[in-house]
Amino acid sequence: MTHEISSSRHTGAALIAMSALLWSTAGLVSTGLFEHVHPLTVGFWRVALAVPTLLILARAAARWRPITRRAAGLLALIGLTQAGYQGFYFLGVSELGAGRATLVALCGAPVLISVLGAAVLKDRPGRLEWAAVPVAVAGAALLIGAPAPGVEGSVLGYAAAGAAALSYAVFALTARELAGLYHPFQITAIGFAVAALTLLPLAAGAGLVPAQGWGTLAYLGLVPTALAYALFFFGMRTVTATASGVLVLLEPAGAAVLAALLLGERYGALGLVGGALLLGAVLMVNLAKR
Repeated sequence: MTHEISSSRHTGAALIAMSALLWSTAGLVSTGLFEHVHPLTVGFWRVALAVPTLLILARAAARWRPITRRAAGLLALIGLTQAGYQGFYFLGVSELGAGRATLVALCGAPVLISVLGAAVLKDRPGRLEWAAVPVAVAGAALLIGAPAPGVEGSVLGYAAAGAAALSYAVFALTARELAGLYHPFQITAIGFAVAALTLLPLAAGAGLVPAQGWGTLAYLGLVPTALAYALFFFGMRTVTATASGVLVLLEPAGAAVLAALLLGERYGALGLVGGALLLGAVLMVNLAKR
């Protein structure tokens, strides 16, 4: 029985790691979009295009269950926090630039997940998981690149990136509550429908229908959104919130590798150290005993 539980946790960790690597492709493929499509419009279509696929998969899996009143509230919260994450993150990017905004959002999320998970969900992460959090944050910071000394960003930008981190943390904790009760396709379909409806008026104001880029938008909706989030919810069934917060930091690692291979970007010694720390944190999560 102990071996089966351990195997299940390792499988869950692998699924979350895979979802993070799929997420890492989103930034790469969307690089050219922002020249002619507003970021809010990209965010809207990313979640909106994922919804039909997730509805079809949920029906095909024959796992659609009636939604209780409490679950409806949690699903609405998933949608609102997903919309908030994208909106706040892109606002942070516009104010601080992608590096600093990503640093604050992605490195702040696991810390908030650990604190809120222990306080709200009464998670009991192991010592290795707790130790993995600062190691992963330090690794992500080195990999993304800390701002140069003396460079200051706007208060609005830092507040937006911090709000993005909080939005993701609440999203992850809410997902943990629902992961064992409903099929992942059902959770993502309903949650993303709420996110799309929330972003719709904002995207409409920014320009709802882009003249080009639909192939890229379709990829964003199907692969790093529909598929990746479904894998994430499957993994969350057996992995603690703290562990998931560390594992998703594979996203910047994957983005760094793809950028190096496809865009010719190079990373110095500190970037390599950061990547090693990040992968070490993932290993610590997988070796954790609970």
